[in-house]
Amino acid sequence: MKFITPVCNPSDVDGFNYAFIDIDAALAQAILSRRDAYVRLNEEQNRSLSSIEFYDCTAVFLNGVPDGTSIPQCEADGDRDETELTAESLVLHVERSELDRMIITDDSVYWTAIPKHCDSQNTVETRPIDYTTIEKIAQGVAT
Repeated sequence: MKFITPVCNPSDVDGFNYAFIDIDAALAQAILSRRDAYVRLNEEQNRSLSSIEFYDCTAVFLNGVPDGTSIPQCEADGDRDETELTAESLVLHVERSELDRMIITDDSVYWTAIPKHCDSQNTVETRPIDYTTIEKIAQGVAT
C-alpha cells in the first residue's frame, strides 16, 4: 500500500511538506514484529517507554507532489491518501534528510527525519498509521 501523507513540520523547515510511504506485506509484518518487541520490552520496563525507534528510511520526504496528485488536507491525524505513484516518479520532489527513523508506539507507527544541514531539534514527522491498517496490509487486505 502506497500513501502520500502530510508531514508535521513544527520548525517550518522549507520543503518538507509530504511523505511517500510504501508499505508492502513484508514491511507490515516487520512493523508488527517491532510492535510486539516494544510491548514485551515495555512490560519488562514497567510501562516506562512511550516509544522505541529504529533507523529506517521507508518514508520519502517530499517538497511537493506531481501536478494532479491528490493531496490530503491535514484535517485529522490519520490523513493520508493511497496513491499509485512510485518512489521513482517522485525523484524531483525528494528532500534530503538524515537520521530517518521508524517510531513504534502503543497504538501506531510513524516516521521522522532530520532535514539535511539542520539542527537536530528540527525534526519532521509523518502522520501516524494505526496498527489496524498495518495488520490489514500484512494480511493483504485493502484498507
